Amino acid sequence: MSKASFIASLLQQGQYIEKYKEAGNSMLPIIKSNQPVSLIPITADTKLEVKDIVFCKVKGNYYTHLISA
Repeated sequence: MSKASFIASLLQQGQYIEKYKEAGNSMLPIIKSNQPVSLIPITADTKLEVKDIVFCKVKGNYYTHLISA
C-alpha cells in the first residue's frame, strides 16, 4: 500500500491527518511542493465548494486537487 493510499484509508476511517506532504507544483501558488498540509475527513454533512482543496483519487493516484467547477 502506498503512503497516499494509507492516508486515504485513515481519512475514510474519520482520522485527521496533521501533516501531509506531497511533491509537485500543480497546486502553486496555493501549496508549494512538499509544504505540509492538514487533511480532514469529509462526511455526509460536508459542503464542498469551488476553491476548496480535496485529497482525492485521480486515474489511480491520490492527489490534492482544487475544486474549480
